[in-house]
Amino acid sequence: MDQISAETAHLMALRAGEGLGVPQDWQAALDLLRRNKPEAEMSPETPEPRDLSPNPERMLINDARREQVRQAIARLAPEFREALVLREIEELSYKEIGAVLNIPIGTVMSRLSRARNLLLVELTAAKEVGGR
Repeated sequence: MDQISAETAHLMALRAGEGLGVPQDWQAALDLLRRNKPEAEMSPETPEPRDLSPNPERMLINDARREQVRQAIARLAPEFREALVLREIEELSYKEIGAVLNIPIGTVMSRLSRARNLLLVELTAAKEVGGR
């Protein structure tokens, strides 16, 4: 798996472990990535972060969900994975994605739709098999 895919899988899996239903897992993971982009600088007024470490059971559940998301992303065909990463992680516009991948905007939209649907199917199947 290339580095972008590995990093994307890891980052997307973070939100998937917060107990959301499978249909929202992929979108929730992407929302988390958008919200948690590193700040350029921490100001002195920034309060100390609270320890929100999950208990050991929650950690095991989160690890399993992270792995499910990582595997689901890894199973996407490269053209779908690329479009998804460029849009949801890199936050490129459809036009920018088209330029990067040298494809029409309609193809970008189609690939994104297909990637999201495939990811949803993978995560739903994993949830049904895993019982969580």
